[in-house]
Amino acid sequence: MVSPVVVQTKEGPKIMWNVESNVGLFSPNKTTDVELVQLAYRLRLKNPEAKKTEEERAAVAKITPGAICTGKADDPLVQAIVAHQKSRGGTQDSHVSKFTSSGNYVDKTGPHTHMLVALNFNMMNQLVGEFPRIDKDAECPPALKAEVVRICAA
Repeated sequence: MVSPVVVQTKEGPKIMWNVESNVGLFSPNKTTDVELVQLAYRLRLKNPEAKKTEEERAAVAKITPGAICTGKADDPLVQAIVAHQKSRGGTQDSHVSKFTSSGNYVDKTGPHTHMLVALNFNMMNQLVGEFPRIDKDAECPPALKAEVVRICAA
């Protein structure tokens, strides 16, 4: 299940959506986690300010929010994750992982922002005035929508 997390940013604390477990290649690919990442990529595709390679654009265009992620290399979401990781550098493990409240991690190439944190910033940019209510977006898949409504009503 997705969950809201407060992340300390340069602009101060921000609420962001996090996954319960990895999404992508050979990952658990739980329904709402997958739907969150799918929606985030679709919103990234629409964002003219987000730097995207042609490989990323092509991969993300094949994503259908709400579709099952097989966790195999030929899955559209896995292909989008791989293309995004190639373009940003850092760890290239073919999955989007849960992040900590710092939103950062360090690997052998240095410090990096978690992919999902970057995707959350993109969702904020595309859903100005609505975020964190990602359920308001027309492409928000049903299981994710229900979970966000439940969390936000609590």
